[in-house]
Amino acid sequence: MSLEIITPSSGSTMFTETQGFPALRKALSMGREALQAQTGLGTDKTCLIARAFDAESGAAIRSTLLAKTPLGILEGLGIAALALGATKAILALATPTEALNVAIPELQKLLPLEIEVRMIQPSFMAGEDSALAELLKGKPAMAGGHEDASTLVLDAETLVRLATGAQTILLQVIGAVKQEAIVEIHAGTTLRQVIFEQCGGMKGDKGFKFALAGGPTGAFIPEAGLDAPASPGTIVVGDESACTVDMAQRCLAFTAQEACGRCLLCREGSYQLKEILSDMASGKTKAEDEAQIRELAAAMAEGSLCPVGRRAADPLLTGLQHFPEEFEAHMKRKRCPALVCKKYVTFHILGETCTGCEKCLGVCPEEAIEGEEDYIHVIDAKACTQCGLCFEICPEGAIVKAGPLKPKTPKEPIPVGTWKKR
Repeated sequence: MSLEIITPSSGSTMFTETQGFPALRKALSMGREALQAQTGLGTDKTCLIARAFDAESGAAIRSTLLAKTPLGILEGLGIAALALGATKAILALATPTEALNVAIPELQKLLPLEIEVRMIQPSFMAGEDSALAELLKGKPAMAGGHEDASTLVLDAETLVRLATGAQTILLQVIGAVKQEAIVEIHAGTTLRQVIFEQCGGMKGDKGFKFALAGGPTGAFIPEAGLDAPASPGTIVVGDESACTVDMAQRCLAFTAQEACGRCLLCREGSYQLKEILSDMASGKTKAEDEAQIRELAAAMAEGSLCPVGRRAADPLLTGLQHFPEEFEAHMKRKRCPALVCKKYVTFHILGETCTGCEKCLGVCPEEAIEGEEDYIHVIDAKACTQCGLCFEICPEGAIVKAGPLKPKTPKEPIPVGTWKKR
């Protein structure tokens, strides 16, 4: 599915590219005090860092801005430098952009600003200001180090707003929507409007279940919360077939892997929470797990050195808050209502639907399916690893997932058409 860019029908847009730096020329004619008031940038700095790359895996807002309006990023950097009195700027990029190389000398004719373009390997921790500053010094991207009060980090979105004057925010909406997109909206636009109007609603006409807003350290939003104003950043939409426990586990696993490791609470806390969720998804939960989750989350929020650690438990906590019955099903009843967590899922081939096409035989890595052409196929439950490849490839929808209630199926291959559902 392609990532569409959806802009407002009225008003200025962040994706408008201009030539000749008109906004910077206007800023040069203003007094610095007036410019600081207009931009909201009022603290003196000597160096600016532009974060013009996407730190989060799968995110594309900044790379899209860099591709569509590189001069807007550069012009916004010039305006910010002028307001703050900065004499040096660093453009941190993940991919080279020739338009910037051509435009930088032109901007420097208007403003005596030293501009350095730095190519970096993006990482999740580089989305945190102090970690990015360390990375640009040639050190590992570790957060919570000594902060240089003379340096300010600004994201590409902020810089483009300074250049275009747009009073909008950008969201990247992915997941179970009909059209994945980068959506530019005015303040006050609700999540419901973004998902069901701009992005066309749910893919496959399935029911909405949650929106995970803010990436791996974000928060789950249930259907009842969709009428709140949308916030900038990444939103992952889950439909009724998604499992909140599984999604929370993915978030904690990502954070545990990507965390810089400088502080104990974030490093060990993320790992322990990830392990508790792994146990929850495989039938190994203990009575004290929920209490341990809340104790760890509180300690991480209080004592972690940067926002990554302080927010790492948010997907889990908001999942528990908004979907308690789903967590209870995993912890107490050892079930996954969405049939996602492998431990609680079995696959079966319906005798009344199977046409004996043999396609599932060819994809099963464990050779756990018995059958031949024109015979109803049968899955050996003991050999099956629940990889789901057969489920995905079956053209007739004859392969189904089941929880505690199993469908009746043939015990061995029999000719197609001879099975009668009992």
